[in-house]
Amino acid sequence: MGTLNTAINETSVKKVDVGVDLTKKVEASLKEIVKNVKKVTDLVNEIANAQRPSIHFVFTPFCYRIKYKASNPSAPPKKY
Repeated sequence: MGTLNTAINETSVKKVDVGVDLTKKVEASLKEIVKNVKKVTDLVNEIANAQRPSIHFVFTPFCYRIKYKASNPSAPPKKY
């Protein structure tokens, strides 16, 4: 009976060791994922910030034309 218990204990210890190793690998993988998500977020923010002035430049005159026409429906088209 002692040999059986020892074998069961050894098997359990091996399984726990495998579980600990897998947990460490998962932890490392998750840290890498978080690091890469942060990089992507930074890039997306950088792109968004770089595009703001050009988007504003494109849409601002268009919005003014809509407001002008709405407040002066019979006025001729205004040149910008």
